[in-house]
Amino acid sequence: MTTQDSALRIAGLGKRFPVRTAAGTMETVDVLKGVDFDVRRNEFISIIGASGSGKTTLLRIVAGLTQADEGGIEIAGKRITGPGRERSLVFQSINLFPWRNVMKNVELGLEIGGEPEPVRRAAAEKFVKLVGLEKYAHAFPHELSGGMQQRVGIARALATDPDILLMDEPFGSLDAQTAEFLWDELLKIVEQTRKTVLFVTHHIDEAIYLSDRIVVLGGKPATIIDVIDVDFPKPRYSYDVRAEPRFAEFRARLRRELFRGGTPMAAEEEA
Repeated sequence: MTTQDSALRIAGLGKRFPVRTAAGTMETVDVLKGVDFDVRRNEFISIIGASGSGKTTLLRIVAGLTQADEGGIEIAGKRITGPGRERSLVFQSINLFPWRNVMKNVELGLEIGGEPEPVRRAAAEKFVKLVGLEKYAHAFPHELSGGMQQRVGIARALATDPDILLMDEPFGSLDAQTAEFLWDELLKIVEQTRKTVLFVTHHIDEAIYLSDRIVVLGGKPATIIDVIDVDFPKPRYSYDVRAEPRFAEFRARLRRELFRGGTPMAAEEEA
């Protein structure tokens, strides 16, 4: 893969954290070690692994919120050391400001970036419509369902026009039916916006359904134990991809890799 093809390069990444022992002393524990892969432009990659395998830590390093102890991150061939407008993060927790309506929540990143009000308003209108919430543009978070609130979070992340969308288990707190509806909505949004996506999940079916490739983390410290290409035709929301026999084969392979790589996943749901 050439630098021009690569949107994101994760090179030899390592991260250590201090941990207090039973004796009350502090020791350093390696969480990630030698994590190394590329993300192509317009590619959807999921990161999956057992609970505690460092998935969120990896995403936070890519977001520039946590510093790596070894290796580094490159975007379009340039080393990054902190947050930047080419990346936007959607959190698992729905962290909207309750005193701001939908439009004002979506405008937040642009407001922080110093964009003038007409620019903020135009972007918010565009992305509120894209996520299907134009009728709720002036509603407050408490007036929305959990799924609608998370769509506001996605619109807020997109409003700053990042090249790379980082998503940390964004549907993990939602019921299964709402989450599966949002899988389709996310695929449609990514298709329209042509964003590169790095997506953390603990959900095997979610990873298979959404991804072009799945990066499997395992071991202590965690490293990459497999990278799986998912070659089902797109758009996947246009047919029942989970009824395909090969979908079950992908699921079985991921289960084997996850149990081989460490402890079983803490909250897996495959219905």
